[in-house]
Amino acid sequence: MVAIMMSCAVHYQKAVDSLKGSMVCCGSMAEFNYEPIPKEDAVNVTIDQSSAAFTFPSGKSFFKAFALPKREGSYYIHVKSFGLGEQIRDAHVFYPQALLLDDKFIVLKQSDPADFSLKKAGPAETASVSWTALPIKVQGSVFVDGPQARYIVLFTTEKLLASSSLFVTMSTLPVILPGIVTVLPGGRERVRIRHSPFGMLHINIADKPLPVTEGIPQGDRLSKRVHDFHASQAENDIPTWYEMTTPFIREKMSIEQFKKDRGLDRPQEKAPCTITGGELHKVCLYDDWMYEDGRKTSRSSLLIHITILDEIGRQEINKRLETWEYVDNDWYWVYTDHHAWEDCPTF
Repeated sequence: MVAIMMSCAVHYQKAVDSLKGSMVCCGSMAEFNYEPIPKEDAVNVTIDQSSAAFTFPSGKSFFKAFALPKREGSYYIHVKSFGLGEQIRDAHVFYPQALLLDDKFIVLKQSDPADFSLKKAGPAETASVSWTALPIKVQGSVFVDGPQARYIVLFTTEKLLASSSLFVTMSTLPVILPGIVTVLPGGRERVRIRHSPFGMLHINIADKPLPVTEGIPQGDRLSKRVHDFHASQAENDIPTWYEMTTPFIREKMSIEQFKKDRGLDRPQEKAPCTITGGELHKVCLYDDWMYEDGRKTSRSSLLIHITILDEIGRQEINKRLETWEYVDNDWYWVYTDHHAWEDCPTF
């Protein structure tokens, strides 16, 4: 594995101008240069003004294209894209999307923006790519189901380039002491991380996907609680639904009040479709929370994939945003936003 070394910080406007001024490399994806991805090792690549550009259906983008190794069975391709810039407050990051192609360069699968998440990166991760990388990353896993997939293309979209992602970082306060000026942590600060045409990417092949709940307490427990919570809703198990609701709600209303508040005390009309379950797909945000009376806890915004069967038994997946709370070393549901989200919303 070869580490990428950059001599100076990459400025966001330079990346934007470079993409605007770039020439399109090819007439079709069959003309791309596909570099091999080894079975065992990782690949580090830079996407910058020297990279090829192509006009995808989703817009113009610099890209990298790879030939997949011959491998039995299904597997995952892990993609991590690290932050660029001089500091977090002016950071930008390449928000990757992926296309899987067959041997005739026909698209088999395209990733979804929700398949990738912005997270904090550790020192060892950033050092393995570049000493200039900032401690943030956008990461996700691309599932390769069988030998039909022969190539992968990593790019970004016009829509993603026009947006940004929220990141919670430590703020600092200047402290002046005799003969010295230093800074101390001053709490949490929310900053917007712009999506960039440039990137530093780390790619490897694995048997399992990257963990969805990385960086939050009892992540495996949260995934299980989300699954169990939606199973209780699918079965209309109101007592379990109530018990999995945050204690800060339950202390203010009995189960009978809870039913009335949500209209569960009235006969329910037959719905045109049936919800059969829900699974945690992405952690949008994890942050501190304080109630009006001063009690402190933590909350997480989650993107949930809801499984639905229509009247004739066809299955589809809907997306739903939910807020969950970490209280007394366990996770509890707070409320649900019933809008269908393409990805985590902008807060």
